[in-house]
Amino acid sequence: MKPRIAAIPGIIFICLVSFNAQAIVNVDSLHIGSSKDGLNGSLSATASGSSGNTDNSRVKLAMNTQWKHDNRIEILTASHLRGHSLGKVDVDTSFLHTRHIEGINKIIAAEAFAQIEANRFARLNFRGLAGLGLRFTVGELTQKQGVYFGLGGFLAQEDIAEESNTTDAGQNRFVRGNIYLVVQRKISDNVELYTTTYIQPSLSKANDLRLLEDLTIKLKVTDKLGIKLSLDISHDSDPPETVEQTDIQYATGLEFKY
Repeated sequence: MKPRIAAIPGIIFICLVSFNAQAIVNVDSLHIGSSKDGLNGSLSATASGSSGNTDNSRVKLAMNTQWKHDNRIEILTASHLRGHSLGKVDVDTSFLHTRHIEGINKIIAAEAFAQIEANRFARLNFRGLAGLGLRFTVGELTQKQGVYFGLGGFLAQEDIAEESNTTDAGQNRFVRGNIYLVVQRKISDNVELYTTTYIQPSLSKANDLRLLEDLTIKLKVTDKLGIKLSLDISHDSDPPETVEQTDIQYATGLEFKY
């Protein structure tokens, strides 16, 4: 699924002119080497559009805040993506995630998280979930690199929108496993790479599996301002009727750190 690192910038730059329908927010892109206590985070805005023979626009706003105190980390992430094509809304997604990480020792941490999201054009009126897990530092966390592995699960409830010629509308509740791998790498003083892979199998349906992949490159312009390039891929082996299994989103924009 992951392209070689050397090819990532070319792939993303080719894709900069548009977005796809579903947004994935990487809630594990903590600042590399952020060992000091305190509050920090980032605000980002991405936009694209065209007019003439093709008339469309996309705007995404995102916020990622991290508060580290003693052996604890609190994370709050939110985003909203909206797009128009030919004068009509054709993309409308929202996402809010909060997480508490409590260090047990230098390698293992416990975490609890909650999330709500909606995706109007994937028939998702609402999805809410809450879960628990363990987070392992499997690579050296320095000012240049960090590697993490997570293992846990969550309980979720969905509200699937009604649509003509479908039979699966309504609410349902389910439990999923949650496995993830996070790699953070400071390639140079001005370039940072983040990649996060999630595997979320259903614990009740053998053929129901969700995969998420997020690749992000951050290019430093000043100490506070940078350019953010991202490629997000999501796959659902058992999506709602009429919804595609795989979504891809690619974007570029500005990021302000605080």
